[in-house]
Amino acid sequence: MLQAGFRRWARRGVRVPGDVLLASTRGRVLRELQERHRAEATRIGARLRAGEPAAREELASLATRALMELRRGVASANLLSRLFSTVDRRWLAPGAIELMDMPELDETRRTRIIEALDRWNVLSGSYDLFLDELRPLLRPDGPTRILDLASGHAGFALHLSRVARSEGLDLRVTATDRSATYLEVGRARAAAEGLCLELRVQDALDLSNLEPGEFDIITCTQALHHFPAGLVAVMFETAVRAAGRGVVFIDGSRSAMHAATMTAVGHLWFRQPDFTHDSVVSLRRFFYPEELELLAHLGDWGDGVEARWMPPNHCLLRLDRSR
Repeated sequence: MLQAGFRRWARRGVRVPGDVLLASTRGRVLRELQERHRAEATRIGARLRAGEPAAREELASLATRALMELRRGVASANLLSRLFSTVDRRWLAPGAIELMDMPELDETRRTRIIEALDRWNVLSGSYDLFLDELRPLLRPDGPTRILDLASGHAGFALHLSRVARSEGLDLRVTATDRSATYLEVGRARAAAEGLCLELRVQDALDLSNLEPGEFDIITCTQALHHFPAGLVAVMFETAVRAAGRGVVFIDGSRSAMHAATMTAVGHLWFRQPDFTHDSVVSLRRFFYPEELELLAHLGDWGDGVEARWMPPNHCLLRLDRSR
């Protein structure tokens, strides 16, 4: 009963009031910056299509600069914006390190954090919500090939494989990460459950080894905060050029209020202080939806990108080419 009630709450989600108040301000500054940088973004896009390696560095630099301009623009908009932005600057910690990413961390502790993260995603219904955002992109006439970037231990990819088996969906899922160690965790779980899942080492920032359209949908879930802003823009650009039907990127939304929720879940429900630590660190590294929208809109596909907040506390970026 308690779990069902929590899941209903999580599916609705609650966005922090201060974030809601500032969303319109961020949107206004975002549109100004899009217009200001449109010509430069278009030139970089043309160079990317021509295969110039230096163009990616230029895109990363533009994205980093534009994000700083967005934050400054919001902070200077009015007294309320200045107040919330001051609090946000103190909360933001893009360089903080999660325990799970420390090479020296004991493998038993790392495994427990991974297990707690999976339990949280199932408890909150997050994996199902992520899949809901993919469903409009699925092929109606054959197998849908999905490439999941920066998969870590392949938690979402494993969920996709489970749902494909239970619902009879024709999905061909490939989970990728730069860490072979993390992928081995996913491979062991897939084998134990008898799931059909391919796992391979892959750099999320360089998909030049793929044929265009080799994968219908390219996803990245709960990993964008591990990359600097400029590289998030590069990753999205790379995925858009490689995907046949669409791109779906989902990550958490920066929030001090939700840190209290995760602390309660970690300590009282899971009794996992390491999971609590990593959850709070992640909540300090996340972007806001409007920030990710700016990074994605620097590509020359422009306004075709959908960006929004989604429950329980996530940011969605999606580009749909299936229509």
